[in-house]
Parts: sequence; structure tokens; C-alpha cells
Amino acid sequence: MSTWVGIAILVSIIAAKMGAGYYQRVRLTRAWETGMQAFQAGDLESAQTAFGRCVKLAPIWVLGRRMLGRTLASLEKHDDAEEQFTFAMKLEPGNGESYIDYAAYLAARGPDRMTEAIDMLAKGLELAPDYADEIRRAPALRALRNNDRIQELLGE
Repeated sequence: MSTWVGIAILVSIIAAKMGAGYYQRVRLTRAWETGMQAFQAGDLESAQTAFGRCVKLAPIWVLGRRMLGRTLASLEKHDDAEEQFTFAMKLEPGNGESYIDYAAYLAARGPDRMTEAIDMLAKGLELAPDYADEIRRAPALRALRNNDRIQELLGE
């Protein structure tokens, strides 16, 4: 009889864990969708709240951190934005998209950050060469595309 009680307790624990994981994924999905809608609508305060929730629910989710970084940059909270971008790169150092995002942010910060922006874009292109066409079209990266190093990486 005690074996069956032990099995029942174990099954209950497993079911509770699975249910909690499902509930957290639902909350994360809801926060992500809310954040994206708010960001696209220009409601940056709501986007910051929603993406902040994403980061709390999934601290190592790079895309959530990058969108929080974009939102913070749009709100001109530059120290916090840089923290999110650099943390995303540390979480996935092989993710070229994170370097490209950070390069766009740095390029927007002004001429004193261009060298760093070019380095980040070059690293992003090395890691994610499939993004070359998107980089050619991205208005935020226009100033960087004239650099000889970037033109070489873009095959121009």
C-alpha cells in the first residue's frame, strides 16, 4: 500500500511541475504579444513593462532581452538599454542577430560610437552572414554600410 502512495505522490509532483511550466509559458507568450503590440503602436512605457515581464519570466531568453533593450533605447534609457544588449550577447555569443541589434543601437547613438558599431556589425555579419540582405535594407544601419570593412563583408 505504501508503494502506491509513494507513486501517487510522485505523479502528483510531476503533474504540478508540468502545470506550472505550462502556466509560465502562457504568461510569457502573453507578455511577449503585449510587448510587441505596444512597441509597434509606439506605447513604449507599456512595451517596457511587458518586455520586463518577459525578462523576469525567462531571464536567459535573448530575444526578450533584445526587445527590452530596443524599448529602453527608444525611451532614451541608454545605460539600461546597453545592459540588455550586452547581456544578450553574453548569453549567446554565437548569435549574430544580437550583435547586429547592438550595432544599430550604437550607430544611432552618434559618431563617437561608430567604431564600436562597425565592430559589432562586422561580428554580427561573421556570425550571421544570411542577414546581409537585411543589413543592406535596414535604415538604422545606413551609416555603417559605407565602411570599407562592412562593404567587404557584404560582398560589395
